[in-house]
Amino acid sequence: MGCCCNRNTEEYKQRVRWMSEYHAVFDHLSNEKLLEHEIDLLNIFKGQSVRLSHPMIKYFQMVTAVCADRDLLTPQNAQKFPKEFPLAACCGAPSIGILTPFVHKAGLICLHCQETLVPLEDFPQWLREVCESWGSNYEKWSSVVRWNQEQQARAEKMSGKPIGALYEDSYFQCKDLLKKEAAEIVPGFLEHYPSVVWQDFDPAFNIRPEDIVSEETPVHLF
Repeated sequence: MGCCCNRNTEEYKQRVRWMSEYHAVFDHLSNEKLLEHEIDLLNIFKGQSVRLSHPMIKYFQMVTAVCADRDLLTPQNAQKFPKEFPLAACCGAPSIGILTPFVHKAGLICLHCQETLVPLEDFPQWLREVCESWGSNYEKWSSVVRWNQEQQARAEKMSGKPIGALYEDSYFQCKDLLKKEAAEIVPGFLEHYPSVVWQDFDPAFNIRPEDIVSEETPVHLF
């Protein structure tokens, strides 16, 4: 699980040092307590759709990574986990997938190692068709951030708009598509999977999690 950097690079070593400092907060916990944390978190996520930006996701990833470091993610220990979350073939962590704008190409990706967890072809047919359409549409609108100067000039000539206006159009389209993901697509996954994590931001457009909020969401003032 974790970083896909070349293990011989200083970047990888620096990342390991950084993550080791994060994981050190769990050093005082026994294996039994750590497994209890893992089980509690899985029970919290069961039946839920959770934003990728949610702090509990990062906490769950850290707890799972420490469990892996201690070789606790064994078939024997997995029998104590909620049965809805079998150990994933890709990395051996409990199976929870992330729905991203690349779903039409990558399917659901693993929360822990970012490999494909559920291929698109394994989705129920109606959900596969919805995800193919949504992902392709997102890819089309988000491509503006990857255009080179020649592509920008061509798009400006064809549309009659400056690149700034085209970028703004794409920003609003992608933001609306992320809102559609939350409102229309995510609930469909919960009909077939025990939990799903969904991407609620796009750094390329500076779309923040707080931008992807339904007007129907109750407001709790603290």
